[in-house]
Amino acid sequence: MEKQNRQPAVLFRNVRGSAVPVVTNLFGHRDRLALALDTTGDKLNQVYREREKRLIPPVVVAAGPIQERVLTGNDVDLTTLPIVHHNSGDAGAYITAGVTTVRDPETGIRNAGMYRFMLKDKNRMLVHLAEASHVFYIHRKYCERKQNMPIAVTIGAHPLFHLGSLSFCSIDTDEYAIMGGLFGGAQEIVKCTSVDLDVPAHGEICLEGYIDFEKREPEGPFGEWHTLYGDPMNNPVVTITAMTMRRDPIYHDLCSGAADHQLLGGISRLGQIYNQVRWPAQGSGTSTCPLPDAAGQPATSRSRSSSKGSRPTGPRRSFRRIRSSGTPSLSTTTSTSSMRPRYCGSSI
Repeated sequence: MEKQNRQPAVLFRNVRGSAVPVVTNLFGHRDRLALALDTTGDKLNQVYREREKRLIPPVVVAAGPIQERVLTGNDVDLTTLPIVHHNSGDAGAYITAGVTTVRDPETGIRNAGMYRFMLKDKNRMLVHLAEASHVFYIHRKYCERKQNMPIAVTIGAHPLFHLGSLSFCSIDTDEYAIMGGLFGGAQEIVKCTSVDLDVPAHGEICLEGYIDFEKREPEGPFGEWHTLYGDPMNNPVVTITAMTMRRDPIYHDLCSGAADHQLLGGISRLGQIYNQVRWPAQGSGTSTCPLPDAAGQPATSRSRSSSKGSRPTGPRRSFRRIRSSGTPSLSTTTSTSSMRPRYCGSSI
């Protein structure tokens, strides 16, 4: 579909080997990302930048749909989830759309980000933590203490949960507060059942556990965002202690290197570039900057403009509530497809 310049969100209802449906390509069109922010595609970058600065802490609630089913002990079985083997040269099946939540052992500040997980067996995975990421730095602190790092991986949530997790904020900023700013209101979260962390109450699936401070095993190769394979690496082992989910969960998958991946990561990146370029002009005492907006719109005489779109309302936020008309549509199918980044087959 990408070669045909079509980018519908696709729901697979009949998945071989699992009773859980799979949705993918949620972020494959700018208009769908704009819809999540209740704006239009031409104002997407501007609205994101403005709301990213409005930190609104989350609120803890007693219960939520993400914990309608709780599996622990021998009932934990990752193989019951439709974890996708994306490319013929991948080392295995990978979780690609999970948002990982951890806590800094020194400051106690929560941190969220997106990282890939390779399935090993029913309760173990391997995680790739980019060396420039906050979670890599936080995990190193746990390793220095010879402590395992508690972790919660949310699979399936409102698109703003993902956008907020990718913010280029400081390590001392709670991404959950950024998510609240994007929502325009406090995000509802629930306490995890087996680790001292919190996850969105209205998510689909959560994997609770810990990243080992010592154990590492070969992970990869995997078709990367640049559509080439990355080399295998010795990466940390993740042990899952509990699985929680809705009664009828939908598993969210993301195809690395496709528009789905690039657009999601590009919004916060464009915001960072815009802010970095604009900062010298603001520091010079001028109120204007003769540069185009990150969305490609011509610069105006104002230093900032506010969005005319209303903010999303209501605390019960999940990707199930995202609806659109026209080009950004939701398609359904009863078969699986091969989702392969271009040029995977080469190695770097």
